[in-house]
Amino acid sequence: MKAAISLGTFGLGVICVALSLIWGLIFPATNQWGPEKAAALSSLSDEVHKLMFQAVAAEENPRSYKGGDPAEVQAEYREKKAKLAEMQQELESIKDSPQTSASYLRWTGIALVVVGAVAVKVLGEG
Repeated sequence: MKAAISLGTFGLGVICVALSLIWGLIFPATNQWGPEKAAALSSLSDEVHKLMFQAVAAEENPRSYKGGDPAEVQAEYREKKAKLAEMQQELESIKDSPQTSASYLRWTGIALVVVGAVAVKVLGEG
């Protein structure tokens, strides 16, 4: 019974390590970040870039600026910039997700292989 458990632990560890090697292919990050989100991020990035120049122009010459109220431009710029930072953080999190899961699987598998191998060795001698 003990030998079966130790061999099972070793086998489970090997399976975890093997699964960690193909985890990114099974669950790619593109499943969570589709073309719609990519287009939205690109569009928002362009908007923030344009608003940045408008905000700087409004700040440097508030009287001659003809793009609307400088305070509103600044507020809109800060709002869109915060949303852009949030979307970029979400993208980074999604990009890292498969590697993080694979890393957990890999190290768990390695630990199980070592524990199983040690148990097989000890039980084989005893």
